[in-house]
Amino acid sequence: MTTMTKQTAATYTIEEFATEHMAKRWQTGVDLIVAALKTAGKTAYTEEQAKKIVETLKRKEVL
Repeated sequence: MTTMTKQTAATYTIEEFATEHMAKRWQTGVDLIVAALKTAGKTAYTEEQAKKIVETLKRKEVL
């Protein structure tokens, strides 16, 4: 009988995402990354979660 272990994705802090490298990779600004993740209310995210949050904020209409 083989037991499988569930691997958890690595999480990173807002400060770790708020870099020029990530801004270029996600084609946005560092300030938008920080604003999006701080607004979401957690202190750490997986890369997939963070990108989804940032993309959602990028698409919002500014009034």
